[in-house]
Amino acid sequence: EQSSHIVGVLFRRDLSVFLRSLLFLIPGIVRAFELYWTVQLTEDMPDRSEEEILRISTELTRGYKVQLLLFELSFLGWEILSAMTMQLLSVFWVTPYKTMCRQLMYLDRIHAEEAAEDPFLDDLRSAS
Repeated sequence: EQSSHIVGVLFRRDLSVFLRSLLFLIPGIVRAFELYWTVQLTEDMPDRSEEEILRISTELTRGYKVQLLLFELSFLGWEILSAMTMQLLSVFWVTPYKTMCRQLMYLDRIHAEEAAEDPFLDDLRSAS
């Protein structure tokens, strides 16, 4: 049941990004950053519905999308270097490092003082 819930959330996330990308490229990119933390939220709150997970991810990234974009762009050099090593660098260094940094950003965002007044994050704070 847990895996089908995760698959459902990821399908809805990707469909939403795809549909926005059909309008223009920029709305699709913005939507992708709005749904940046759907995987982490699904793992942290398995009892929430797909719509609620997507809504919470959108709320978490409000005012934070530029920082997420800069974070992703900061790995551009590593991705180019990985391509030169037939993705070996990506497998052994870039992907684990990037995943760890994403998780730390997620935890930082949940526990940020500015989010302290958001009631939908209470479940996450008590679980961490």
